[in-house]
Amino acid sequence: MQKNHIHIEQLLRTGQIETLQQLLPQIHHADIGIALRRLEPELKKKLFNLLDVDQASDVLIDVDKLTLSILLGELDKPKLSKLVQEMESDEATDIVSTMSTQERASVLQNLPEQDSRDLAELLKYPSNSAGGRMSVDYLPLLDFDTVGSALKKIRVNRTVVKPSNLFFVINEFSKLVGYVYLSDLVFASPRMLIKRITKPSPFSAHLLDDQEQTIRSARKYDITNVPVVDDSGVLKGIITSEDIIRVIEEEASEDIAKLGHTAEIESAFSPIKKSVRRRLPWLYIDLAGAFAAALVIGSFEQTLKTMIMVAAFMPVISEMGGATGSQVIAIVIRALALGEISYHDAKRLLSKELRVGFLTGVSCGVVTAIIAMIFRGTPILGLIVFGALVINMIVGGLVGLMLPLILTKFKKDPALASGLLLTAVTDAIGLFTLLGLASLAIKIFGHH
Repeated sequence: MQKNHIHIEQLLRTGQIETLQQLLPQIHHADIGIALRRLEPELKKKLFNLLDVDQASDVLIDVDKLTLSILLGELDKPKLSKLVQEMESDEATDIVSTMSTQERASVLQNLPEQDSRDLAELLKYPSNSAGGRMSVDYLPLLDFDTVGSALKKIRVNRTVVKPSNLFFVINEFSKLVGYVYLSDLVFASPRMLIKRITKPSPFSAHLLDDQEQTIRSARKYDITNVPVVDDSGVLKGIITSEDIIRVIEEEASEDIAKLGHTAEIESAFSPIKKSVRRRLPWLYIDLAGAFAAALVIGSFEQTLKTMIMVAAFMPVISEMGGATGSQVIAIVIRALALGEISYHDAKRLLSKELRVGFLTGVSCGVVTAIIAMIFRGTPILGLIVFGALVINMIVGGLVGLMLPLILTKFKKDPALASGLLLTAVTDAIGLFTLLGLASLAIKIFGHH
């Protein structure tokens, strides 16, 4: 059977609208979201207009930023307000935060008073903060309530609040006290006070805490719902397990985009102009690095004429230095993301990478030197290649370590710039070392 999103696309393109309308209610909103991401702008609008309010509100959460902006431009404000009203508070915030100030005000005016107040409060916080991520659709329990009254409150509010096996407990001043599991409530005496079975929360996020740091702490303490408090300890909202998963996916997508040297996440179906605009600046930086390497080669023109066989090993030296550095960059960026290391660990890590680079350089250098001697029939070329490879692999390891640490120290994103700078450095130093050693060998031994 075909994948749902492909089937949707085929029906839309062949004009089978009635069949598609009958089929859409049976299809999960995630599949519709995938179909929307794949379509051209006009077909995106056409498909979206076939959805009912419930599906449309779910689908808006699943689409990429480009598709979202196209669909939002299609909707009038009353219809958009109706869609926002169907969403969870945190999801509605994600959508409304992409609008202009004037559009936000218009949408908020069309919402019921409580929904408008909740949304306006959430929009105060940056989208990548705990406050911007939290949901206000939760049910706090009072520590001086009895278990029986708490269970009654849960039953009464079951249609308003998401199903949960965990509830946060507050005191009379709305300050976070801890949490209690639904199973604890079910098995406790109805007359027992909630405070008797409340457990202290191992972690709570503050409103302006960075979302990535918040999720890292949630994983550290193995909690699936994160309470968000203000500076006074008052419980303001919660970050649910669904939001935690979404943040992890977003951060991973951003890291992948950065490692590919694109400033923002690019969809496979992004318009051609946008793809070119995003990629070109980083390709220019790569090009500058290539010119630097070409300049090094040009300055050793006479050496290459005298010992032409050295040229065959130039790609090997550059590649191995870059590969060594790339390995270290990946390890360091991961360690930085997990909070395992900081700039203060540089000295100890430098000592380690110096030794690792030397040992791996010697190991690879011996193999390369043997091949060089067989290839050329002279030990001099083997020694030149061996020396250049060891030096460049050590340099690659040290540069791969220091670049992410230095960039992080100066509050720059290490994933976005480290790889490009590493390539420029290892190419230039690798070629300079190889050709420099070759020039030295010619002076000492003459040309063989």
